[in-house]
Amino acid sequence: MQIAFQSSLRGLLKGPAEFERAQTMALYYGALFAQREMVKRVPVNTGMLRASIQVGQPVNSPIENAKIVKIGPSGGPSLYAYFVENGRKPGKMPPFEPIAYWVTRKLRIAPGTEEWMNAVQAIRWKIAMKGTTGAEFVKKTVEIDGKRIQELMTTAFNRAAGL
Repeated sequence: MQIAFQSSLRGLLKGPAEFERAQTMALYYGALFAQREMVKRVPVNTGMLRASIQVGQPVNSPIENAKIVKIGPSGGPSLYAYFVENGRKPGKMPPFEPIAYWVTRKLRIAPGTEEWMNAVQAIRWKIAMKGTTGAEFVKKTVEIDGKRIQELMTTAFNRAAGL
Protein backbone atom coordinates (compact mmCIF):
# COMPACT_ATOMS: atom_id res chain seq x y z
CA MET A 1 0.00 0.00 0.00
CA GLN A 2 1.25 3.48 -0.80
CA ILE A 3 -0.01 6.71 0.66
CA ALA A 4 0.62 9.98 -1.14
CA PHE A 5 0.06 13.43 0.24
CA GLN A 6 -0.02 16.45 -2.03
CA SER A 7 -0.65 20.02 -1.01
CA SER A 8 -1.00 23.20 -2.99
CA LEU A 9 -0.43 25.29 0.13
CA ARG A 10 3.33 25.71 -0.38
CA GLY A 11 2.93 29.46 -0.94
CA LEU A 12 1.10 29.99 2.36
CA LEU A 13 3.96 28.62 4.47
CA LYS A 14 7.08 30.48 5.57
CA GLY A 15 9.49 28.43 3.48
CA PRO A 16 10.32 25.11 1.85
CA ALA A 17 11.60 23.58 5.11
CA GLU A 18 8.33 24.31 6.91
CA PHE A 19 6.34 22.85 4.01
CA GLU A 20 8.56 19.73 3.97
CA ARG A 21 8.18 19.22 7.73
CA ALA A 22 4.39 19.63 7.62
CA GLN A 23 4.10 17.28 4.65
CA THR A 24 6.26 14.61 6.32
CA MET A 25 4.25 14.84 9.56
CA ALA A 26 1.00 14.47 7.61
CA LEU A 27 2.29 11.38 5.84
CA TYR A 28 3.43 9.75 9.07
CA TYR A 29 0.10 10.38 10.80
CA GLY A 30 -1.79 8.77 7.92
CA ALA A 31 0.72 5.95 7.50
CA LEU A 32 0.79 5.00 11.18
CA PHE A 33 -3.00 4.90 11.30
CA ALA A 34 -3.09 2.74 8.14
CA GLN A 35 -0.41 0.43 9.58
CA ARG A 36 -2.40 -0.05 12.80
CA GLU A 37 -5.61 -0.85 10.92
CA MET A 38 -3.81 -3.21 8.53
CA VAL A 39 -2.22 -5.13 11.43
CA LYS A 40 -5.67 -5.54 13.04
CA ARG A 41 -6.96 -7.16 9.84
CA VAL A 42 -4.19 -9.75 9.40
CA PRO A 43 -6.05 -13.01 10.01
CA VAL A 44 -3.12 -15.25 10.97
CA ASN A 45 -1.52 -14.56 14.32
CA THR A 46 1.91 -16.13 14.26
CA GLY A 47 3.26 -12.65 14.94
CA MET A 48 5.66 -12.72 12.01
CA LEU A 49 3.37 -11.16 9.40
CA ARG A 50 1.90 -8.59 11.77
CA ALA A 51 5.36 -7.57 12.99
CA SER A 52 6.60 -7.22 9.41
CA ILE A 53 4.06 -4.52 8.49
CA GLN A 54 6.21 -1.42 8.53
CA VAL A 55 6.01 2.23 7.48
CA GLY A 56 8.75 3.20 5.05
CA GLN A 57 10.58 6.50 4.69
CA PRO A 58 8.75 9.23 2.75
CA VAL A 59 10.14 9.77 -0.73
CA ASN A 60 9.46 12.46 -3.31
CA SER A 61 6.75 11.69 -5.81
CA PRO A 62 6.82 12.47 -9.51
CA ILE A 63 3.70 14.55 -8.77
CA GLU A 64 4.57 18.14 -7.94
CA ASN A 65 4.53 19.00 -4.21
CA ALA A 66 3.80 15.38 -3.25
CA LYS A 67 5.48 12.70 -1.20
CA ILE A 68 4.79 8.95 -0.99
CA VAL A 69 5.25 6.49 1.85
CA LYS A 70 4.92 2.71 1.55
CA ILE A 71 3.18 0.66 4.20
CA GLY A 72 3.17 -3.10 4.26
CA PRO A 73 5.02 -6.30 4.94
CA SER A 74 8.78 -6.29 4.51
CA GLY A 75 11.45 -8.95 4.80
CA GLY A 76 10.76 -12.70 4.69
CA PRO A 77 7.06 -12.59 5.60
CA SER A 78 6.37 -10.27 2.65
CA LEU A 79 6.30 -13.27 0.28
CA TYR A 80 3.85 -15.03 2.57
CA ALA A 81 1.79 -11.84 2.85
CA TYR A 82 1.02 -11.97 -0.87
CA PHE A 83 -0.83 -15.28 -0.44
CA VAL A 84 -2.59 -14.15 2.75
CA GLU A 85 -3.81 -11.02 0.92
CA ASN A 86 -4.70 -12.54 -2.47
CA GLY A 87 -5.20 -16.23 -1.78
CA ARG A 88 -3.81 -18.99 -3.97
CA LYS A 89 -5.24 -20.58 -7.09
CA PRO A 90 -5.52 -24.35 -7.24
CA GLY A 91 -2.79 -26.14 -9.12
CA LYS A 92 0.69 -26.23 -7.66
CA MET A 93 1.49 -27.82 -4.31
CA PRO A 94 2.43 -25.16 -1.72
CA PRO A 95 5.87 -25.34 -0.08
CA PHE A 96 6.33 -27.78 2.79
CA GLU A 97 7.97 -25.55 5.46
CA PRO A 98 5.26 -22.90 5.97
CA ILE A 99 2.53 -25.53 6.17
CA ALA A 100 4.61 -27.65 8.57
CA TYR A 101 5.22 -24.60 10.78
CA TRP A 102 1.49 -23.81 10.76
CA VAL A 103 0.54 -27.42 11.66
CA THR A 104 2.98 -27.42 14.57
CA ARG A 105 1.88 -24.03 15.87
CA LYS A 106 -1.87 -24.12 15.29
CA LEU A 107 -2.75 -27.81 15.50
CA ARG A 108 -0.14 -28.47 18.21
CA ILE A 109 0.99 -31.73 16.69
CA ALA A 110 4.55 -32.76 17.55
CA PRO A 111 6.88 -32.37 14.53
CA GLY A 112 8.25 -35.51 12.96
CA THR A 113 5.41 -37.80 14.01
CA GLU A 114 3.29 -39.70 11.52
CA GLU A 115 0.22 -37.69 12.55
CA TRP A 116 2.12 -34.44 11.89
CA MET A 117 3.34 -35.59 8.46
CA ASN A 118 -0.17 -36.74 7.49
CA ALA A 119 -1.65 -33.39 8.55
CA VAL A 120 0.98 -31.40 6.62
CA GLN A 121 0.48 -33.47 3.45
CA ALA A 122 -3.32 -33.38 3.70
CA ILE A 123 -3.33 -29.58 3.99
CA ARG A 124 -0.85 -29.21 1.12
CA TRP A 125 -3.01 -31.46 -1.08
CA LYS A 126 -6.19 -29.59 -0.22
CA ILE A 127 -4.57 -26.24 -1.04
CA ALA A 128 -3.21 -27.66 -4.30
CA MET A 129 -6.66 -28.98 -5.27
CA LYS A 130 -8.94 -26.17 -4.07
CA GLY A 131 -6.71 -23.14 -3.52
CA THR A 132 -7.29 -20.60 -0.77
CA THR A 133 -9.28 -17.39 -0.41
CA GLY A 134 -7.39 -14.18 0.29
CA ALA A 135 -8.03 -12.20 3.45
CA GLU A 136 -7.55 -8.89 1.59
CA PHE A 137 -6.30 -7.10 4.72
CA VAL A 138 -4.59 -4.38 2.64
CA LYS A 139 -7.53 -3.90 0.28
CA LYS A 140 -9.98 -3.68 3.19
CA THR A 141 -7.81 -1.08 4.91
CA VAL A 142 -7.88 1.08 1.78
CA GLU A 143 -11.62 0.62 1.22
CA ILE A 144 -12.75 1.05 4.81
CA ASP A 145 -10.21 3.59 6.11
CA GLY A 146 -9.07 5.47 2.99
CA LYS A 147 -11.20 8.55 3.66
CA ARG A 148 -10.21 8.61 7.35
CA ILE A 149 -6.52 8.38 6.40
CA GLN A 150 -6.88 11.41 4.09
CA GLU A 151 -8.70 13.37 6.81
CA LEU A 152 -5.98 12.57 9.36
CA MET A 153 -3.25 13.66 6.94
CA THR A 154 -5.01 16.94 6.12
CA THR A 155 -5.56 17.71 9.81
CA ALA A 156 -1.94 16.85 10.67
CA PHE A 157 -0.62 18.97 7.78
CA ASN A 158 -2.72 21.98 8.80
CA ARG A 159 -1.72 21.62 12.45
CA ALA A 160 1.99 21.25 11.63
CA ALA A 161 1.83 24.18 9.22
CA GLY A 162 -0.03 26.35 11.72
CA LEU A 163 -3.01 26.82 9.40
